[in-house]
Amino acid sequence: MSCTRTHSFDGCRSAVEALVDAHTPFGEIEDVIDDSERLSEEQKSALWLLAWSSQDPPELRRNVEATLRLVAD
Repeated sequence: MSCTRTHSFDGCRSAVEALVDAHTPFGEIEDVIDDSERLSEEQKSALWLLAWSSQDPPELRRNVEATLRLVAD
């Protein structure tokens, strides 16, 4: 599933929600959002937050821990 420059914000939101529902890895969803040329940075940020907050709690915790390790160095 993709969210190309021809998709509206609502279409991209639906695409992100479908990816979340399909348990797509967060990194892949990030790529879809990043590749959405038609969206503003604010819209991309909102979709990223939607995807981030929709992760299963154990997966969210693993991602937080990985991020903390990256910025601790």
